[in-house]
Amino acid sequence: MRIVSIALVVATLAGCSRHSFERFFTSGERFLSAKQYAEAAIEFENAIRANPQSVDAQMKLGDSYVALGQTANAAAAYQRACALDPKTAKVCVQSSSQLLAMGDYANAAADARTALSADRFSLDAQLLLASALAGVRRFADAEERISAAVAAAPQDPRVYKALADLRLRRGDTKGAEASLLHAIKLDPAAADARVSLAQLYLETGRGADGAKQLRAALETSPDDLAANRTYASYLVATNQCDDAEKYWQAVAAKSHDDSGVLSLADYYVWAGRSDDALRVLSELKSKDGGGAAKVRIASILYDRGEREKAGTMVDDVLQRDQASINGLLLKARISLDGGDAAAARDYVHRAAEVAPDTPAVRDMLALVNAQP
Repeated sequence: MRIVSIALVVATLAGCSRHSFERFFTSGERFLSAKQYAEAAIEFENAIRANPQSVDAQMKLGDSYVALGQTANAAAAYQRACALDPKTAKVCVQSSSQLLAMGDYANAAADARTALSADRFSLDAQLLLASALAGVRRFADAEERISAAVAAAPQDPRVYKALADLRLRRGDTKGAEASLLHAIKLDPAAADARVSLAQLYLETGRGADGAKQLRAALETSPDDLAANRTYASYLVATNQCDDAEKYWQAVAAKSHDDSGVLSLADYYVWAGRSDDALRVLSELKSKDGGGAAKVRIASILYDRGEREKAGTMVDDVLQRDQASINGLLLKARISLDGGDAAAARDYVHRAAEVAPDTPAVRDMLALVNAQP
């Protein structure tokens, strides 16, 4: 009877676990569809605890983290999915793509190779492997992969976009331009190729040509995030501030995470419209786990003379996130204005430990180091 009882308990627990998984997974999908990404991530984490072997739950968790802007967590979820299901190419392609976006070229290459082992004809995996190899400066190997992709899919514009990226890494701007123009010839609606070509033109002093490509990208793909962001930045840089607003608004509306709204707020500050900046930032403040919105609000309040309130707000941010770059820089500014150069120097040095190459950090560091 004891053996039978134990067997019944095990069977019951297994049934409960399966029931819990289905409940958590269904709830996660519902939150994901409603764009409640933080709640979705919690539910998919719970589903994975109930069934650690679920590839679908890992993939959905990765999707939730992508929407939250948590790229490292997204990559980890996709990697686990690839490890669980190495025979499904699209799973490992997703992992490789996320890792590549993070600059983790070694792991991106490994998962691209896994995808190719599952499907040796996968063009996505071939191009991801080429990009990962280029990232570690194995240009000859990357070019060999892209040449194979060109032979396999000579009419696919993605191949020529990848070839352009490789040529840019090698400093061949003319070759990159030719590849991007060919990609656009194959698909005039290829917004990513047009944005890349526009960026190449803008970086080489051909602003009018860059703007033309961006307008063409927006004509065919008005919701394209990169096209809106790049064109908005171009308009601001060329003192066409009023024209830029609708593109920053599109960035805010189309971004999966809070970065678009923060960019819109930064635009309003730059344009001298602090009330509009506070309006959009206030909408974020209640869910602002990282404090990015609160620091911006504190900076605006400080500029308005509400220094005590600004100081309290940024102190609250730094209490929860000691590595907040903008928070540390604002505290440095407040300290410097208050005549405490030593405290200002300490805050800037802490910021420099986190992000030494950030222009704002370098500028503030130079300023505090010039103090007696």
